[in-house]
Amino acid sequence: MRWRIGVFALISGLACASLSGAPEIAKPVPDNYLAQWLMSWPTALGIGDLKANYPGHFYKVDPSIEMVIEGEYPHCRYFSFVAHDMKNRTIATLHDSDIAPDQGSVNPFLPGADWNAPNRRYTLIIRFTAPPAGTGPAVMRGPQTARGNILYAGLQADGTPNQAGLLVYRRYLPSQGYDVNGGVPMPKIYYRKVSDQSLVKPISKTEQGILFLRAMRYVLRRTGESKQWADKAHKAGSASSKGQPLQWRRSPVVGAENPDTVYLFARVNPDPDKLLLMRWKAPTFPDTWHGHGLTGREEVRYWSMCFAPKSTMTKFTLADAEAVINPDGFVNLVVGFGAERPAKVTPENGYTWVDLKGMNIRFILYRNMVVSPEFKYVARDVPAGEPVTDQIGDYLPRTQWLSPENF
Repeated sequence: MRWRIGVFALISGLACASLSGAPEIAKPVPDNYLAQWLMSWPTALGIGDLKANYPGHFYKVDPSIEMVIEGEYPHCRYFSFVAHDMKNRTIATLHDSDIAPDQGSVNPFLPGADWNAPNRRYTLIIRFTAPPAGTGPAVMRGPQTARGNILYAGLQADGTPNQAGLLVYRRYLPSQGYDVNGGVPMPKIYYRKVSDQSLVKPISKTEQGILFLRAMRYVLRRTGESKQWADKAHKAGSASSKGQPLQWRRSPVVGAENPDTVYLFARVNPDPDKLLLMRWKAPTFPDTWHGHGLTGREEVRYWSMCFAPKSTMTKFTLADAEAVINPDGFVNLVVGFGAERPAKVTPENGYTWVDLKGMNIRFILYRNMVVSPEFKYVARDVPAGEPVTDQIGDYLPRTQWLSPENF
């Protein structure tokens, strides 16, 4: 199902945004050496999160050069850089709190850091070689030096040599009052030789287009896998029957998933005369929406609930900051598919209301992102595609269908 998010589907008509307006962080880079982000694909694809956006940049592997990314930490809930191979598989990833700041700057995503620090620059390097031998997972995720971070994209996910792929810049839920970029310019990308640091021109728009077409072949191959699993979900017993509780499953791995996220998926067969009540205990999260930084005590970085029809083009996303969370930590989400909102369903009474009338919703996707290692009530250990029932206790959204007059 997630193939439609596919990082390779982040490009629509190869609409490009120039980075010529990016800030000069280390030294001036001539405009003709700045690479481009491919930006305009709608985030709704593949039950995507409407509070997020995913600019991408195709790269070609050359061990003699390296990609340099210079940017500023955005005012948003989460951001990451994920390198994929041409088969839509994750090969390297680094998210916000793991990205070391430039000298004299602050990483605002560290617990207790100044969320509004004016100096918030970072530098990321991507090398097109295999990770150094004997260093283990830390090479793939952790800060490499005091001034930067290194990702290695020389090998595909199966360990064979990589030839090309896509770098994705994921950003979720900009803080209140900030634009989609989180109040900072888009990061600038340029290439340089490893040997002497001299600049190298990036690949052309034409080459990016060719890589896009190559990537789409693998997206189409994964379509079959995705449809097979979706058919299984459609036939999953009570989950396909009106009036029955939803059956949640761990979403299968079919490509382009965010490795920082645990996905739960449910098939829904709405009754326009009934209301769907979803009740669960919400994991705690940082209040970056209101400009507060991370404490380090949060159970997850972000959660959301997305609703989509059979096309998997998300029609509505409820982000954690938008939900009414009661003093006991529970969310009471009431969803209407045609039925009117009952008078008692108000924030004052502890309810969150979502009206999806006329949207023909068939799928619901529940995300938990950057889960604390100490938080046990998450389905990360459930095999992909398998049911999630009592494994996560009260943190599993329990559902029932109710008539408005009996609510």
